[in-house]
Order: sequence, then C-alpha cells, then structure tokens
Amino acid sequence: MKTIKTPLFTRKIEDSNPDVILFQLREILTDYRKSLISRLILDLPTYLDYRFKIKADKKQLEDIREKLYEIKNGSADLSKYDVIVQQVLANESTYISTQLFYHEIDRNISSYLTEVPLTLMTLGC
Repeated sequence: MKTIKTPLFTRKIEDSNPDVILFQLREILTDYRKSLISRLILDLPTYLDYRFKIKADKKQLEDIREKLYEIKNGSADLSKYDVIVQQVLANESTYISTQLFYHEIDRNISSYLTEVPLTLMTLGC
C-alpha cells in the first residue's frame, strides 16, 4: 500500500501494479483539484485580488468561473503532474502540496486577466 497525503485528506492506494497506481493516483489528483477549485470559486474576487492584485469585471469573473468549472469537471492529466507521479512511484508515502495545482489554475486565470482590447490608432501625417 502507498499513502498519499494532502492538506485536505489522506488516502491509501494499491501498489500491486503500476497501472493500478496510476489509475488511483489520477482519481486522487482529480478529487484534490476539484476540492481546491470549489473553494476558490466560492470567493473568486477575493482570490483574484489576493493573488493577482486585480479587481476583475463581471465578464472576466464569468469567463474565469466557466474555465474553472471546465477544469474542475475534467480529469487530471498525469503528464502535468509528472513530479508527483514519480514521487508516488518511488516512495511508500507522498505528501502532495497545492503548489502544482495552483500553478495550473493561476496560468489559466491569468490568460483572462491579461487580455487587453486592441485599440486602433490613426497616425496623422
């Protein structure tokens, strides 16, 4: 048995077969990411202010929430979490922090915050 610990829960997974480990690990990572995103969505404006020092407008908030729900409802891609996969495969007990998850979340959010409408300017000759 392998033990996976996060700030939110501790789970044990079978270690009899690498494919079984990966399948169970994907489920754990997906559940963990869902929990983090659910908490974040509850007070998204505060998170954006804290993390990005920005007050998003209504459209940005809607777009970001939509994207976060999309990520939340999807399955975790193990290739994005290869560091964790390698740790789990190599150790009997692994602690998974929030760092990689928030990196993925923040990268997706920032794409909505950096979009600046283009303004055409006419140069007088």
